[in-house]
This record gives sequence, structure tokens and C-alpha cells, in this order.
Amino acid sequence: MKTIKYMLMLIFILCLACQEPEEILIQEDIPSLKEVFQDDFYIGAAIEPFQLEIPAHRQLLKKHFSSITAENAMKPESIQPEEGKFDFGDADKLARFAGDNGIALRGHTLVWHQQVPAWFFSENGAPASKEKLKERMRTHITQVMQRYKGQIYAWDVVNEAIDPGEKDGFRRNKWYEILGEEYIELAFRYAKEADPEAKLFLNDYGTTDANRRELIIKLIQKLKAKGVSIDGVGMQMHVSLTKPNIYDFESALKDFSEQDLEIQITELDVTVYENKEQSFSKVSQELLNEQGHRVKDLFAVINKYKEHITSITFWGMTDDHTWLTSYPVKRSDWPLPFDKEQKAKPFYWGLADPRQLTPRINKAKAIEGTAVIDGKAEDIWQFAESFPRMTISDESGAEIKALWDKQYLYILLKVADATPLQEDAITIFLDEKNNKADALDENDRLIEFALDKTWKNTKDTALTKSASGYVFEARIPFAHIKGSKIITMGLDILIKNGEQGVLKWNDKDTVDSKTPKYWGALKFVTAPSGTTAPFGTAKIDGIKDAKYNAGKPLIVSKFIQGIEGEENVQKGATANVWVLWDEQALYVYAEVNDSRLSVVSDLVYMQDSIEVFIDENNNKSPFYEKDDGQFRVNYNNEQSFGSTGPVEGFESAAKKMSGGYVVEVKIPYRSLTPKPGTIIGFDFQVNDDQGSGKRDSISKWNDPTNDSWQSTAGFGVLIFKK
Repeated sequence: MKTIKYMLMLIFILCLACQEPEEILIQEDIPSLKEVFQDDFYIGAAIEPFQLEIPAHRQLLKKHFSSITAENAMKPESIQPEEGKFDFGDADKLARFAGDNGIALRGHTLVWHQQVPAWFFSENGAPASKEKLKERMRTHITQVMQRYKGQIYAWDVVNEAIDPGEKDGFRRNKWYEILGEEYIELAFRYAKEADPEAKLFLNDYGTTDANRRELIIKLIQKLKAKGVSIDGVGMQMHVSLTKPNIYDFESALKDFSEQDLEIQITELDVTVYENKEQSFSKVSQELLNEQGHRVKDLFAVINKYKEHITSITFWGMTDDHTWLTSYPVKRSDWPLPFDKEQKAKPFYWGLADPRQLTPRINKAKAIEGTAVIDGKAEDIWQFAESFPRMTISDESGAEIKALWDKQYLYILLKVADATPLQEDAITIFLDEKNNKADALDENDRLIEFALDKTWKNTKDTALTKSASGYVFEARIPFAHIKGSKIITMGLDILIKNGEQGVLKWNDKDTVDSKTPKYWGALKFVTAPSGTTAPFGTAKIDGIKDAKYNAGKPLIVSKFIQGIEGEENVQKGATANVWVLWDEQALYVYAEVNDSRLSVVSDLVYMQDSIEVFIDENNNKSPFYEKDDGQFRVNYNNEQSFGSTGPVEGFESAAKKMSGGYVVEVKIPYRSLTPKPGTIIGFDFQVNDDQGSGKRDSISKWNDPTNDSWQSTAGFGVLIFKK
């Protein structure tokens, strides 16, 4: 028997030796991601077991990733579809692959409101008792964690437990309905018992939203105060090319790191779409390049906080397998580092070597208007948005705005410069027909302004300086076009700060910018809505004070698209709105035209309600600053607030009326000291549910996007008059 056994072993070894080596199907001559980040954190991918059977996927995993996450194989419905009947087959495949190849393994997820079998929550045809559900939770967590004890370095113990729309901040799921918020504490206690060495995480989405983040931090602090072991927070980070903005992302990392929490980015992907209505049959190279820059920007922030970050996982690795092809709608998407042929995309180079990226094409808006060239930012400039991706601080940076009329392009620059007029210069690069050529042609101009001690203002240029910098204003006559709202022109701006260096808006890697195809794009648009607010103080009682009639009503009837789960197919509720101001507060009275009132949804923003948006310093920033606010009141006078929360002294009143309802609010200022002529950012929104339980329409005063909850850039303006 031994002889036969040895012969069979010898035959097996010889067969292995005779096998041809696996064909290399991936790029071997590019840097390994796990080596790029080996001194920083795990770099991981979420995968399915079947991908281990695809040679190219297997090769990518081995070359690039130091960690893997089970995309679905470790969720409750996969492991325990029937009570007491555990199926570890798929999860074991991932664990073996990880162990055999020296790859760390992340566990996802033990307790979630989705992909959990219904039997967990029922008992003899009725809802399960508290004790039965506790027993089932403990059994499941114990069985799963002990099977992989020592193999999994971190677990998402509880997934998506937070809901800022609820008064207590907790998602209303089956776990909560039976156990209340205690289910979260129990899950972490059971997990610690099952594997004392594993890192335990609370995983959630929307962590860049300050309100949700505050609830997460309060929950973790509460758990820790009870002696519950929780090691960190998982930030899902399913993002787009623009959302969330980079400032909110950095705020999230800062806030979590200050709590002495481990941070793991657990589900990162970058969709090329900005809304669910978009769909492309193929993706442009420009979008892929922008995706690479988006990743570069995210990882530049990550690098600042990497001492607190222990793992970053992409929700997939190649575009041929991503959940985004079926969610939120069925369509092609390209959200991952490698394409469908497993080749590196600009996404990958944004991680591995951003120098390989083509310069991005920034986009900005010039609003219609005519400026007086005096080196001062008069009222018309308060309507304009600042160019994106230009920053200004006390020491350095610049803010850029643009206007247009039929004859001229107007540029306003606010430059922080401790030594103004010392060998400074501004160069404006114009491609009026936006030909995006490889070289300069007759349509392109480079206009340089030398800002030195000999500078003198002219009818077309003016400069005013201060101890902290200067304001530069210029008007440039069009040479090849006439200004109109259908124009998009190529533009770049270079600001030379003496010997201190240069600031650039778009093509930051090529200072002389003699390649127009790499200049930014400036779109000509009409000016945002603006109106005056008369002086006066109103009693908040839902009755229109006569003082409101001193001003014209704002007509809220611009219908826009909402977010996932909202059809917004009809034109529903509208409103007429009046505004007053005094030294303490803003007063807003709204008459809403809405024939069917509903608060069916548990989500406050999907109920029939009004929202007031305030930007006290009118910065029109792509993120919320401390002076900004979002204030929501439904027709039952129930209040809710955006990421900066309520303001002390906020008052509201609501009344039903024939054909709709009335809401009146008082919004005390956060930091503003108003006076006649003060200009603030302002917008108004009406949310309308016709009984579907979802928001069926959204009407706005000015902002044509659904970004008002996170960006003040699209607000209209109010000018205080007395």
C-alpha cells in the first residue's frame, strides 16, 4: 500500500511539473499598489469567490492587493440562509486564497438591515422575542467569527445603523424594532467575546455629512463609555467625480482622527455619473482622466491623515465586475482602478503615480453682468461663483470670479500676498472659440499684466492693495466672438507671486500653458436670482405681517431632479415667499401651493416641507462653512436641520390653508452683523410628496441642482435694504 501511495504522489508531483505556467494576463511592468502603500495601510479589494477562477483577476489580486473583503460571501444570508444551517463554502474559498497568498482578510458584515434572512426576526409566525433575537445574533456572530478567528484582522460588526432623519439618529430596521438601539451594543459585545483579537468597526455611508458624522461619533463615545470595545469607523465612500466635495472629506478624516479612532475606508469606488438619469454606452477619456484626478485629490487628503488610517478597500478592482452596473439603475459604469481588460486606468495612476495623468479640465461659470473697473468687488460680483479648485488662506492663494457681457470678459482676482507689487504678474490665457488645439493659433491670446511698483490703473484694469494682498480687476474685449449664454471658452489664469512661486487654475504642471487643449473651460450663464429684502420684524405665528408686502415675493417654481429613489417626474408644489430682516434675524413667510399633503415617509426631506438655505458671508463655496445653514419645516411644523444644525432662537409656525399650507420662520444669524447693503446667499426649496412616500417633486427659487444641502455655490442672493 505504501508503494502505491508513493507512486501516486510521484505521479502527482510530475504532473504539476509538466503543467505549463499560467499565462500572464495583466500588466507586470507597472508598480504594485500594495508596494506603493506598504508603509501606510492595507490596500484592498472586495471580491466574489468566482473571481478567483478568473486568471487575470487572480493575478491582479496577488500583484496589487494586501487585503481582500468578501463582497457578499460573509453576509448573513450567504452564511446562514436557514437557522442552524451554516454554509461557509464561499467564505472559506476567500479565506484559503488570502492565507495561501499572504493577503490580509477583512470581514463584512455581521449585522445589517439588508441581506439578512427573514427567519432571524420571526418566531412561530410572529415577531421574534427580544431574547430569541439576542440568542440568534449571538449564535451567528460566534459561529462566524470563531471559524475565522486569527484569519480576519477587522470586522464590520454593524453596518449602516445611522439615520439623521430620525430624532434619535438610528435607522429603523428589524433589529431596532425588536431590540432598540441596544442591538448595536450587543453586536459589539458578542463580537469581542467571539474573537478578542479582531478589530471591530462601525461601518456606514455618508460619513462626509457633518450631521451623520456627529451621530456616529456620539454613538461610539456612548458605547465606549459603557465599556464596549470598538476600534474604529468604516467610511464606505461610494463617491462621484464631484460629490462629496474634498473639504467635507477632509473634515470627516479630521473629526474621526481627533476621536482617536482607527479609520478604514471600506467601500471606495468612483462612479462617472452625477445622477441616476445619466447613462453612457462608452466612457470618454476626459471623464476617465477626471476620475484619475479625483482619486489623486482624495489620496492627497488621505496622505495627511494616514497615521490614523489602517486600511483602504475598493469595492471591486476591475470595471468588468462592479455593483454599480445594477445600482441605482442598470447601466454601464467604470468606477474602479482597472478596466474590463484588467489594464490600468487613470484611476490607477491617480494612486500609483499622479504625474502620469493628463492635466484635468477644470470648469467654471461666468455670469452675465457688467462691472465697473475700479479694483473693488461691487454688488454684481456677489452674484458670481468662485472658480473651483482655487484656494485662499491668510498666507497664500487666490479667489477668481468672472462676468461677461456682449463686448467683454471681466475677471476679478483676490490674491493673498504679503508683499504685493513686488515682481508680481498675472497672465490670462484665452481660447475664445474653445478649439482645444495642441498649439496656439490665431484664436488664442496670452495677456500678461506686470504688477510692480510702476503699476497704474487704466480704464480696463484696476488694482487695490492691502497689507494682506490685492484685488485685481480687468475687462478684456472679445476679439473673435460676442458674449452670449451659449458660449464656453477656453481659459487659464496664472498668478506669479514674485519669487515665491506661481498659482495656476487649470494646467498646474505647465507654467507657460501654451497648449490650449489643457486650459480650463469657462461657461457663460445668466445671473442667479437676486432680490432685495426690506427691513422689518415679524411675529412668528403663520399669519402674514403687512411688513412683508414692502418686498416683492420670490417665486419658487423651478423644478429639479432629486436623489436616488425619487422619480421627480411631475411638476408639483410651488410657493410664493416673502423675506424681512432686522439686526437679529431673517424672517421668511411662505405660502405653498400643494393640493395633497403627506408626511408618509420617515425621511424628513421626503415629506411635504419647505427648506430655507442661508450663506451669511455669500462665499458661494462648494461646501458648508460655519455661517451656512439648512432649515426645514414640514406642514405640521416639525423642524429638522442640515449638517450645521439648528441655530439658537430658531422659530417656526405652520398652518394648513385651502390648496396648501403656510410656513413662517425666524432664523437668527450665526455670525452676521447686518446693515443696509449687506448681501447674503439665499435659496428656498419646496419638497412635495403626493402620497407615494417618496419626494415626487422639488421646486427651487434659484439653485438648479439638488446640491443645496451640501454646497452654497448655487444659491441666489438677498440684498438687505432699509
